[in-house]
Amino acid sequence: MARARERMLRIEKNSQGGTTTIRLIGHFQADYLGELKNQLEDDGPEFVLDLKEVTIVDVEVVRFLGAREAEGVKIVHCPQYIRRWMARERTGLQRALPPADHHDQQGADHAKDNI
Repeated sequence: MARARERMLRIEKNSQGGTTTIRLIGHFQADYLGELKNQLEDDGPEFVLDLKEVTIVDVEVVRFLGAREAEGVKIVHCPQYIRRWMARERTGLQRALPPADHHDQQGADHAKDNI
């Protein structure tokens, strides 16, 4: 029973002045992403995720957090190891994708050739 409690995530929500703060406490693993997504959809347009008491995350959570931050969700009290991991995931993803202007430049060069 104690081990199950250690692996739990508690979600606390507080809304004030159009901003909803969701405080996460404990082990935040991919199993809880569905519940957090529901919480994010239920309230106003501005969200803050408070990670001060998050102890453990997995790669799916890190990717989720990075995507939400890119969409404008503010992440506060984020442990440094999670912040660094998010940065590494973002950098790794950018390396895996071709540069955005690469295709545009090829198209522009091709158009010049046809003139």
